[in-house]
Amino acid sequence: MVVAIHIDDGISGAVRDRPEFMKWLEDVRTCQVDTLVAWHVDRLTREGVNVAALILDAIEGKDSVTGKVIRTPARLVDTKGLDSDGDETSFRLQFVLQAEIARAERERMRDRSAARHRRARAAGRWSGGVIPYGFRPVKAEDDKGYVLEHHPEEARVVREAADRILCGASWGAVTRWLNSPEGHPPHKAKA
Repeated sequence: MVVAIHIDDGISGAVRDRPEFMKWLEDVRTCQVDTLVAWHVDRLTREGVNVAALILDAIEGKDSVTGKVIRTPARLVDTKGLDSDGDETSFRLQFVLQAEIARAERERMRDRSAARHRRARAAGRWSGGVIPYGFRPVKAEDDKGYVLEHHPEEARVVREAADRILCGASWGAVTRWLNSPEGHPPHKAKA
């Protein structure tokens, strides 16, 4: 019988306090379930051994502070064949290795992303992310990515804000002007 389904869509396994992950752990800690099912270890954690230990304590029925067994252990399986019901030593080794491999892959993804952004900036291209107010992305002339160009209306607002500050207006006054009903909210402002 399925007791609960916990899905943290769109939240990285690198985030430890995902709401549904925490509920998933709580289900085993409160003996609500006797088996936990996960898609794959790298969906549980991309923090490596730190969170792997937390999960192992939970499924082994251990108190996370003392390490003493305080409740009935639970079973952990994933859709890729990992199963804690069997050779405990092999399972623990495989589980921790997969968690560390997921952590290392997260580090590699972060490094590749940073390198990609550096290459784009060095080539004079927009590297992505939030579009700075006053600019808009346009296709590069060589069709390789995008560059930023001034957004006519927004650039005018930026110039006016700068002029107000240079003429002695306070940052607060300029911010109030920008946020006023006739103001110019940033791209992500709620309407």
